[in-house]
Amino acid sequence: MKISLRLVFFSLILICSCTTVQDCPKQLPADQSMNVFIVEDSSEYRIAVAGQNSGLSDNGFGNHISAVLCISDQANKVLFQSEPMEFQEGSKNAPLLVGAVFQIDKKLVPTGLIDKTFKFSIKKDDNCYYFVTDYNGLFVESQNINESSALRFFPFYTNLSDGEVEFALSVKRAHLKENEYLPSSEDLRIEVKTQSGKTIWTSTEGKNFLQVISEVKPVEVGDVHVYSMKWDGKSRSGKPFKSGTYIVELTIPAQPDNYTVTMKYERIYNDD
Repeated sequence: MKISLRLVFFSLILICSCTTVQDCPKQLPADQSMNVFIVEDSSEYRIAVAGQNSGLSDNGFGNHISAVLCISDQANKVLFQSEPMEFQEGSKNAPLLVGAVFQIDKKLVPTGLIDKTFKFSIKKDDNCYYFVTDYNGLFVESQNINESSALRFFPFYTNLSDGEVEFALSVKRAHLKENEYLPSSEDLRIEVKTQSGKTIWTSTEGKNFLQVISEVKPVEVGDVHVYSMKWDGKSRSGKPFKSGTYIVELTIPAQPDNYTVTMKYERIYNDD
């Protein structure tokens, strides 16, 4: 099952023994949005947090940002606290920070995540902010995943300014696959669809790709590679699409078999 969550900020400061809050006394500014996404399989949860590099930089951040995640129960007992995880940059043309991604053994949270509290600290050098969220009331998307696949996928996105969005796909190599390759310079294909299935944008529109053979990343078992792409949120005529819920298909166009995953996309566009 795959679960995608969009972060909802809470004005209340929740107190617990998580060192993420103790070490970072400043709450993340309200104008710096962060997204939290969760992917679940039979043995683990993978939780990612992503935000806009431009906003973080305004608050004294930059590259080489790290994050720590702490999960606690209703009694404020700490169930999981991660080591610092480095953020990874998105595409060169967008201010998205992709990751960090945390892997959590399900045995550490045997009762699931629904009633848990998630506390993140975002840090670079001496600058540190934290934010807190819980599971209740968050947007949830569920679907089946193929656990026999050579790759494990983690799709997510960040809404940028002026209706733009950065889509990202974090990929982990689960096992090797013989004779697998990319037949062209296209390594990620994206389609945005309405909930009725009508395609409103595809990343291949108006593009030609070089016919070159390359490896499917990541190459080594256990390694992670992040694909990302920016969309301006506009139709062919240049008109921005309205706010709402859309379906996004992300495909790695590999041979002999490609990989496709889907996620729901909550588009935010203010045309005032």
